[in-house]
Amino acid sequence: MRSLASRQNPFIKGLMKLKGVHGREKDGRFLVEGVRLVEEALRARVPLEAAVVAEGAAGERGGRLAALLVDLEQAGVNVIEVPTAVFRELAETETPQGVIAVAREGAAGRSTPADLAARPGAGGPPLVVVLDGVQDPGNVGTILRSAAAFGAGGVVVGQGTAALNQPKVLRASMGAAFRMPTAGGREAVAVADAFRQAGLTTVAAIAEGGERLTTINLRRPVAIIVGNEGGGVSQEWLSLVDRKATISMPGPTESLNAAVAASILLYEVVRQRNLT
Repeated sequence: MRSLASRQNPFIKGLMKLKGVHGREKDGRFLVEGVRLVEEALRARVPLEAAVVAEGAAGERGGRLAALLVDLEQAGVNVIEVPTAVFRELAETETPQGVIAVAREGAAGRSTPADLAARPGAGGPPLVVVLDGVQDPGNVGTILRSAAAFGAGGVVVGQGTAALNQPKVLRASMGAAFRMPTAGGREAVAVADAFRQAGLTTVAAIAEGGERLTTINLRRPVAIIVGNEGGGVSQEWLSLVDRKATISMPGPTESLNAAVAASILLYEVVRQRNLT
């Protein structure tokens, strides 16, 4: 482990830029903060270039962080200690856990919609989730977490959806963002065509006017399309899907949070496939 004391060090200044969207897009790297997320990234073999640890944090936090630092060094990750004040500038959370890893975007783990359509899902048949302009990072991360929990084979990240390497997405996903196979899906027509060729039924979640969710056969290969928080599933996707599903709500609420709706649809898939 080596130490850096100055915020003006080029390495530290480079990391500061990764806190912004443009910096991450331009550089191809992103920050992974917190003991659990760094553990998950290491376990998922995410390419880690370095890890920054707050001065004295290993001793204060106890065995888990100390063990993680050992694991990082054994994996060939360069571990750098910085003053607490510098670390807090890098951290996104109010109560940082003393470690931030620097990860690089890689081709490994990236798939195409056709790849995901061929992957087994819960109970065997393929199960894919499409994020159609889901903008809230917390919703995106939660949907990734639910997709992993309910056995989805992958997630298609549509146009306008929050980037998966955002800190809030990573935290909300609880590490699922590192494990879940993902694919880009800017062209809805191309994605829908890939699903159709693979024999998937496409089901869009809509607030009202759709079929009762429980009446749709979700035991077969299926792709679930979840829309934007404000506008729902786009008109482009609505013109392409096979079915439109509405979750029954006896209460006065007009619609559900996007992540909640996605989770309910995923659970219904699992229920119909007799996996509960």
